[in-house]
Amino acid sequence: MEHFIRIALWITLIFCQQTNSASIARYRIEDMKTVTCHEDSRFYTPTNVKTHCITDALGCMRRELSGTAKIECEDFNEYIDDSVDSLGLLIAKRSKKDLGPTKSNECACEGYEEKPFVEFLKALESLLQRVYSS
Repeated sequence: MEHFIRIALWITLIFCQQTNSASIARYRIEDMKTVTCHEDSRFYTPTNVKTHCITDALGCMRRELSGTAKIECEDFNEYIDDSVDSLGLLIAKRSKKDLGPTKSNECACEGYEEKPFVEFLKALESLLQRVYSS
């Protein structure tokens, strides 16, 4: 039953809310601030992202969440999974609009600095605000 309620909530958020803050809320950034990671965990953190690299940066952050964060962080409420799913939908939507990944070395995930989870989340929120404000 809880699973169906979660699905209903996501459908409501995705299709009924049109404001930037509601759009960003589906990525569960505030909730992920309660996730605890190993003290020495570091994540590739896209900052100062060039316009043509935005989708690549989103993909990078999605991979970091689904990879490193899933392994090195304790997320009992599955907030990371929810965010990974939402990022996947956003990347697919951008790809349909010819704003997909460039696969350029300039936009490579490994080119960004590795930072702690809290800073990673701030960068993710900043990037999403940029996406939804354009």
